[in-house]
Amino acid sequence: MFFGLLFTQIVLCHLTIATFNKEGPIIIQKICEIAADDTLGDLYSKKLFPMGVDAMVECVDLAKTRQLSKQEQDLSRGSYESWFRKDAVLVDFTRGVDSVYNIIRAANPTPGADASYNGCTIKLYDSRKIADKGREPGEVVDINDEGVLVQAQGGCILVKRVGSPDGKRLRASKWASEAGMEVGSTFDSSHV
Repeated sequence: MFFGLLFTQIVLCHLTIATFNKEGPIIIQKICEIAADDTLGDLYSKKLFPMGVDAMVECVDLAKTRQLSKQEQDLSRGSYESWFRKDAVLVDFTRGVDSVYNIIRAANPTPGADASYNGCTIKLYDSRKIADKGREPGEVVDINDEGVLVQAQGGCILVKRVGSPDGKRLRASKWASEAGMEVGSTFDSSHV
């Protein structure tokens, strides 16, 4: 999702005590398409989780009929993706709009993408890409009931929902009003 990937996968591996902390041989592997607007939450709850349940049932059925086979993993082609690190979810509006959008949706619903405004870190959640408005990256282009429109390189991001510094999740326009944000305000270019 961060790099515009179109696919991800689930893999059921054979684990033994000797291989528990390593990637064991593949038993079942399923490929999952990542749609252009999927968030991490969409991908997990609507696609990967149901696919994983089906794969487990398939695995049990194959084991019952003794048709289960193992295939060694090629770790050069990918391996387990660990939890997000803080630096992976930092939003910098001077980057391209696709990059910013992918970071926000990859961190939605958790941990949220981090952006800085007036020295405070806020979390960005629901968002949408909008056409370029020709403003400076990080500049607030519009604030309306739908959210806060922020210029990035080559386009804008409509931020719909945020997590305030005190941890509350709320509509971006409500947060903007409470934070004293106005059209023309800018997000910080570096993080606190």
